[in-house]
Amino acid sequence: MLPRHSLRSCPPRNRILSTAVERYPLGSVGRLMPSTESTIDYKPPRWLRGGVMVTCFLFVILVLAAILLPGMSPIVLWVGIAGVVVGVGGVAEVWVGRVTLEPDCVVITQWFRTERVPVSDIAAVSLEGGYTSLQLRTGSWKRLPEWIGANRSLGRRIRDRLERWTPGQQ
Repeated sequence: MLPRHSLRSCPPRNRILSTAVERYPLGSVGRLMPSTESTIDYKPPRWLRGGVMVTCFLFVILVLAAILLPGMSPIVLWVGIAGVVVGVGGVAEVWVGRVTLEPDCVVITQWFRTERVPVSDIAAVSLEGGYTSLQLRTGSWKRLPEWIGANRSLGRRIRDRLERWTPGQQ
C-alpha cells in the first residue's frame, strides 16, 4: 500500500485550473500505468461551473422581476433575456467542454464540435500568454479552450507523449 501522502495514491488533480481524471486501460488493475499509456480528462473546475450556473440563475431572476414587478423598463427585460440565452450557452459549454489526453491523440470536446489532434501532428507545446497551445507540424497553432489556461500538468503530459512517440507509431 502506498503512503497517504504519495502523489501516486490517487488520480492527479489540478484544482486551480481544471480537474484531471486519469483512467487506466483494461488489464491494468493492481498496477499503475505510465502517464503516456493512460487516458486523462481535463474538465472545467467546479468553481467555474458553479459560477456560470449562478450567473445564469441571476439573469432568470432578473427576467422574472422585469415581468412580475410593475414599472420596470422593457430594457431590463431584454437585457435579462439576453443574459439567460448567453448563460444557458455558457452552462452547456462548461458541462460539455473537456480536453481528453489519449495515448495517441488530444481530443478537444466543445459544445458544437469535437476535434482530434494526433500526437504525430504536434511539434511543440507552448504555455506562453496564459494559454496552452499546440504547435502543429504544418506550422499553425491550435489553442486549447480558455478555461484550461496555462496548465503545466497538461503541457508536461503532452510533452511526455511527444518524447515517447516515434515516427513509426500511429
